[in-house]
Amino acid sequence: MAGESTPEKRIPIKHSIYIKTEPGGRIAFGALDLGQMQQLLTSIASGELVSELEELRDNSYGLLNECDGVVNSGEEGDSGNEGTIAFSADQPALGPSLKDDGSFEDGVSIVWMRLSKCSIEFEFNASGGFDQDEFEEISVPVKLPGEIVHGLYGHPDFNVITGFRFRGEPVEEYEGEVEDRGYDDQLTFFAVRDGETTVLYSNYNGEEEWCDEDKAKAVLASFL
Repeated sequence: MAGESTPEKRIPIKHSIYIKTEPGGRIAFGALDLGQMQQLLTSIASGELVSELEELRDNSYGLLNECDGVVNSGEEGDSGNEGTIAFSADQPALGPSLKDDGSFEDGVSIVWMRLSKCSIEFEFNASGGFDQDEFEEISVPVKLPGEIVHGLYGHPDFNVITGFRFRGEPVEEYEGEVEDRGYDDQLTFFAVRDGETTVLYSNYNGEEEWCDEDKAKAVLASFL
């Protein structure tokens, strides 16, 4: 009828996204239970990591929270690579739980970092045309104590991108496929007690570092 407006039609337009970051890759994090803490103490005493702890990095039983992707830096609402950083509502931050004052809760943890130069590339239907302000990079922040470092890339102060949204809708065309240039691997077991972080075991590309046995016993005593 005359005078009635018709809904705006958005014309599908293919838009290409290409993001390359260094680092990028996979980070897996989890808290150890009492049995695993005892295994870690046994490993430190013998100088050989028991197979059960070695296998945790594979996350075969889904015990670790893990993410794989390229990265961005900043807080929620900041500019990312191609859009705005939006923290995931489905996955917690990769790191120990935080107290109300922002410090880390006491506990013993594992973190596995496989980092490299990484890139992603895909096309999606940007109906009505691409607008960077309406494109969101769904990200999981990495929140680890400053003492936790990767042997090549240092302290992981970034967010891992796990997906994208455009105008509030998930970008289904992104399948999470990451191209890498060969990973550098860092496995670390650490404890936080009374605000102090102790690295109990570190393995960077096969190069191991062990905490002193007496110090490890003292640190772990309050957890066992």
